[in-house]
Amino acid sequence: MSYSVIANTEIDAGSPITETLMTKIRDNIKDHEHGVGEVSQLPYTAGDYLLYFNDTERLTTSTTYVKLKEIKIRWAGIYRIKFDLYFTGGTGFAQLYKNGSAIGTERTATGAETTYSEDIALAKGDLIQVYVKYPSGGNDVRVNDFRIYCAEEGSLLGY
Repeated sequence: MSYSVIANTEIDAGSPITETLMTKIRDNIKDHEHGVGEVSQLPYTAGDYLLYFNDTERLTTSTTYVKLKEIKIRWAGIYRIKFDLYFTGGTGFAQLYKNGSAIGTERTATGAETTYSEDIALAKGDLIQVYVKYPSGGNDVRVNDFRIYCAEEGSLLGY
């Protein structure tokens, strides 16, 4: 089993599906899963194709930063990270963290749900997290639709 280049002529609309093509596809997926071969070395780039998601709504009333969301990255690249914030009163803050350390821009929002987006470089195995605080206390801050996007259409074929 090893990575095999698949020519455009093998996968265009007029080409038959052959046993050889299916073997190449299977072997490339296995190489990608195990982090070996040429295919696994291609980094993702930020874009608009959904790759990972953690959509469950989480909330806190903490006055200091606490982690509400986390996703483990399987492949290195630059990803587009998006998340939605909603504050029930006053002002709340959120920030992306990588492996427990703050990165990116600290976000401030009040009232209505707001979607934030940042492009961030991540390595295989990194944990990307959303930390949130509500300094005035009393009310809560909520995070949902934590999603990670890439530019490579069909990238889920490597899962």
